[in-house]
Amino acid sequence: MGYGVVNAAAALNAASSIIYFNNQTVTSNTPLSGTEIFASNVSINNNATLSMNASKIISMNNINVTYGTITAQAPLITFQQSFSIPYGSKLVLSN
Repeated sequence: MGYGVVNAAAALNAASSIIYFNNQTVTSNTPLSGTEIFASNVSINNNATLSMNASKIISMNNINVTYGTITAQAPLITFQQSFSIPYGSKLVLSN
């Protein structure tokens, strides 16, 4: 039987990863995966794809897609304030 020290914070983060993706400009394909994803003040351009996959919730606030794609997969997807997707860009949602 082994004994050792457990880093409780690391174990908790691994079990329930909450991602805060704030004040970002996405110019290349960017995958995000976690328990909960909160994206705020995000711009997507250069035909890039922001892919978000969460086991509980994805919350998006002030998202601006100049030219690109957002994919979001979660049981609950919410939008707060502004969300801009012009013709030629894509939004793909699934649960």
